[in-house]
Amino acid sequence: MRIRCLISWTCSVLFCSFAFAQVQGEVPALTPLTSGLGTHLIAMPTYTYSRLPGTLGLSAEEETWRPDKWKDRQIFHRFIPLMNWETEKKGVWFYVGNEQGDMLWQELSALGEEANRTPMIYGGFVSSPVNGFYAMAEFNQVDHFTEATFNARRNRVNTQRFSLVGENLPAYSGVWGGFGYNSEMDFLKNVSVLTGSEYLWAWHENEWVPIHISPRVEGNASFYFMEREIELHAATEKFQIKDSVAENRNDIGLKIRGENTGSGFHMIEAKGEESIVVWMDFNHSLFGFTNRGFIAFNAWPNQQIKYEDIYFADSLEYGVNVSKSTDLTFGFLLNQNGAKLYGETAYNSKPLSAKSKAYQNYTVDFQSIGLDGEIAYKSALTEAGVAYSREFFEYYREHIFYDIKPAESSAKIFLKYRFLQNLLFTHEWVYRSEIKSDVDIPATWFWNAQIEQKIPKINTSFYAVWLHAFSKDNKDFSFGGVNRSRFYCGLNAGF
Repeated sequence: MRIRCLISWTCSVLFCSFAFAQVQGEVPALTPLTSGLGTHLIAMPTYTYSRLPGTLGLSAEEETWRPDKWKDRQIFHRFIPLMNWETEKKGVWFYVGNEQGDMLWQELSALGEEANRTPMIYGGFVSSPVNGFYAMAEFNQVDHFTEATFNARRNRVNTQRFSLVGENLPAYSGVWGGFGYNSEMDFLKNVSVLTGSEYLWAWHENEWVPIHISPRVEGNASFYFMEREIELHAATEKFQIKDSVAENRNDIGLKIRGENTGSGFHMIEAKGEESIVVWMDFNHSLFGFTNRGFIAFNAWPNQQIKYEDIYFADSLEYGVNVSKSTDLTFGFLLNQNGAKLYGETAYNSKPLSAKSKAYQNYTVDFQSIGLDGEIAYKSALTEAGVAYSREFFEYYREHIFYDIKPAESSAKIFLKYRFLQNLLFTHEWVYRSEIKSDVDIPATWFWNAQIEQKIPKINTSFYAVWLHAFSKDNKDFSFGGVNRSRFYCGLNAGF
C-alpha cells in the first residue's frame, strides 16, 4: 500500500497545453507539473517538466495542488489517467516515433542482440455509441530519458524485457480496453468496465522497484439520487513486485458529488488487511474570493491516524477586474508539505495578449522565488510570442534526491503559422540556462517544430513533430537522462 501510494504520487499525467502556439509532447505521460524543483527534467518513472515558460496559473503549473488530481492519485491510485469515467469523444489516435539515430524497427529485428534506445508507441480508439453502448482501448509505452537508470533496472529484473513490447525496459507500458453505456434515463447516468495490464517502475527507498499489474479490472457506475450524483467504483487486480509473490488486491469506493462539494470513501483489501480512505473536496466563491480544497484520512484498522496519513490541499484566490482587458489575481496555495504565494495578471486586447506571474514557495526542504512572463500576438493566420522564466532556490536538506542549481532561467520564442487554411506550422526556440551541480551542464538552445495537416471533411489531423533539434545531447540535470533529439508522427481522427 505504501509503495502504491508512492507510485501514485510520482506518476501523474495529463496533456501539456498552452494558451498560445503549442508543440505537443509525445504522449499524455509527458506532463508539466509543479514539484518545487524548477524546470528540470525528471528521468523516471515518466519524465516531466516541472514548469515550462508560458504555463502559468492554477490550470498549468499548479496541477499537483488541484483537488481532482489529488483524488485520482491518492484515492484511485491511477498511474495514467485511463480511468476517466466521463465518455471520451469518439475517434481514433495513433502516434509512433523514436530518438534520432536509432532504428525504429530494431525492437523487432534485433531482439536481445543489443540495447535499443527508445521507441514511442501511443494509440487508442473510442467507438461511436450504438444505442448508448460504446467500446474503447488504449496502449501507451515510452521510455525517453531512462537510460541513466537502465543498468540498475536491468540488474533488478535480470533481463532486458519488462514491458508489453520490446526489450529496453520502458518506464511505463500499459494496455487497456473495455465497454461503456451512456444512459438518457433520469436515474442512471453511465456504466463502464475496463480491463488491462501494466508494467511500471517506482522509486522505493533507495532503488527502482519493478511492478507488474495483470490483470486489473475496474468498473464504474454513476446515477442520480435526491438531486445528487453518486458514483460507485470497484476494482480487482493481481499486483506483483517482480521478485515477490503476486497478491490479489480488491477495492471499492463510493463518491457523492454536489454542486460545490464532494465526498466519499475508498477501501482497499490486500494480504488480508484493509485500508480505508475517507475524503471530501470543496469549491466555493464568496465576495470575490474562490477556494478549492481537498482533505482525506487514510486509516488502517486498529491503528491510530498519523500526520502522514492525512492528505490536505487548499487554494484561495481573489480576482480583480482592473479594466475590460486586464485581470489581476492574488492567490495562496497550501498543502501538507508547503505553501505558495502568488500574484498574476492577464491582459487581452486583440490582437495582443500578455500574462505574468510572481510567486514564492515555502516547503520543508526549500524556499524559492520566481517570475514568469509571456506576451503574444494572434491573428487569423499566425500566433507569435515570447516567454521568460527565472527562479531562485534555497535548500535546507543536506542530501536531496534531485541535484539542482540554486537559480535558473529559461526563455522561449514561439510561432504558429497557417497555410492554405488547414496546414499549420508551429515551432519554438527554447533556452535553458547553465546548471551548476556535481557535474556542470552547460546552457543550451534547442528547437521544437510541428507540422499539422487538417482534413476537415473526415475530421482528421496528421502530425509530424521534431523535438529538441539542433542541440547537443545534454542532460537537463546531473541525475537525469540525456535529452536527445527525437521525431514522431501520428494521426487523430474523429468519426
